[in-house]
Amino acid sequence: MKPTFGVVAHGVPIRSVADMDKEAIIRKFELENRRILGNYRIVEWRWLRPPKENQRDASLVLEFRTAPGANSAIHAEVLCWDSTHKRTKRFDRACQIRRCFKCY
Repeated sequence: MKPTFGVVAHGVPIRSVADMDKEAIIRKFELENRRILGNYRIVEWRWLRPPKENQRDASLVLEFRTAPGANSAIHAEVLCWDSTHKRTKRFDRACQIRRCFKCY
């Protein structure tokens, strides 16, 4: 298993992603952001947290094969999606909580 480097893009409309397959979404991100990303490729994407029924926007995690690819998206601080700017941040797997603390 090869390591990947993640970037979180905040505020992506769920409806704009729902009708597309994974490869089409990756190609769309790369095409709209070719000046920022250059020749770096996105390997995979997923939701940061599964969207709820009435939720309009959510955050996507974009996985890059190389650190310079992820760094280019992080340093730009924005990526385009449907001609709108989406804020980007570094994704740290260690900070993602996967359990509930209601009974704590």
